[in-house]
Amino acid sequence: MSSPAATELESIVMDWLGSNLCDHVVARVSDYMIHAWK
Repeated sequence: MSSPAATELESIVMDWLGSNLCDHVVARVSDYMIHAWK
């Protein structure tokens, strides 16, 4: 039922979500470290 186009789009979306999630986590952790350091 899954067409190649849907699979490609799904992988693109997953890659985008994964990279955004990593950036978000890194930003939160760095913010926490900065506040904890002060």
